[in-house]
Amino acid sequence: MMYRAVGNCCAVDLKSMDVPLDEDAIFEILKEKGFRRVDVDMVSLSESVIGKASWKLPSGQWEAPHYFDCSSFTKWIYGQYGIAIPRRPRQQFEFCRAEGKELAQDELLIVGDLLFVSSPFVHGKRTDEHNGIGHVCLMANSEEVVCATNSELGKGVVKIPFHELCATRKICGAGRIIPNDSKPVTLLTPPHREIETSDDVKWVILQSLSKR
Repeated sequence: MMYRAVGNCCAVDLKSMDVPLDEDAIFEILKEKGFRRVDVDMVSLSESVIGKASWKLPSGQWEAPHYFDCSSFTKWIYGQYGIAIPRRPRQQFEFCRAEGKELAQDELLIVGDLLFVSSPFVHGKRTDEHNGIGHVCLMANSEEVVCATNSELGKGVVKIPFHELCATRKICGAGRIIPNDSKPVTLLTPPHREIETSDDVKWVILQSLSKR
């Protein structure tokens, strides 16, 4: 799968690269070219701002990790992993449909999946008429979600048991951005390289091989 980079951070699925090298050889080339591998744990990262970050609508990415709304939070989490996703909950749902996978109601949710639910608020104002996607959460495990909120669910970034979320919100859908058979790595790219997607990393490797 091809991922779009966020700044100098890009996720790469080495197994899908289709280059005639093993992982050790790939990393050796990338190291020579100024790339650096970093370990990003979505759950640990999301939990690191619980009780610290405040809710703000809207919140820009430049305000992270101090301020979030629900979708700027999920966008930031994936951005730290090196995967660019859209800004709004509905856009993120459509992105899962187009670039990842929309999950059926009976599918088991795993870490990193996005869960889309209704919200009693529209543009920060309470309403009884909004039944569509209004809020997005990150699955921390099969029984808990982490999200940024300012509602009956809590204030700031909170972790919520799945059954408590379902008690007040309607489940509108779920999506998976990273296939469950894939384990992409996160690379910090050198400043002199224009890396827009993980496919650009592949071409750096292939060009290196052609010069040998």
